[in-house]
Amino acid sequence: LPKLEEKMAFTEQQLEEAKKQLPDKFIVEGLLQKTAAMANESGVELKVFRPDPTPQKGEGDYRYMMMEQEVEIDGRYNGVADFLDKVAHLESSIFIKGIELERRVVSDKELGNNPQNSEGPHREAITARKNTMIKAKVVLIAYRSMTSAEVAAAIVIEKAEAAAAALAKQRGG
Repeated sequence: LPKLEEKMAFTEQQLEEAKKQLPDKFIVEGLLQKTAAMANESGVELKVFRPDPTPQKGEGDYRYMMMEQEVEIDGRYNGVADFLDKVAHLESSIFIKGIELERRVVSDKELGNNPQNSEGPHREAITARKNTMIKAKVVLIAYRSMTSAEVAAAIVIEKAEAAAAALAKQRGG
């Protein structure tokens, strides 16, 4: 009995760790806070955070839900790359689904820079590098496990669909 209790405690601990990785509800405010913090740490500006209001049921045998979020950030190349790296290495159930990058060159005035007085041969290249910004549209996807009620509802729907298909086959055949 003590061995079973020990094994049960270990299993419960593993379950709690798994719940951290794949929660049973989406907390949009938490996703926004996490995204904003990563943007801030990376030195990019978070322009858009738009979560899909209707999470979708995942396909396959495992019962899970997924929610897409459209994120738009703006910053220098290194900052954008750092933000994407932070998302890729999150210890949670948020992943990058798609990325669209747009390069744009802004003026010294827009960046608040004082233009260099140098007229050297590399001035144009230096200015272009210094003033190149990246606008990134990123589609993130968050996953979570289904709640007990969602699993029960999904099972009822699947059984009803199977029964309807069998009835249609029987009538057609």
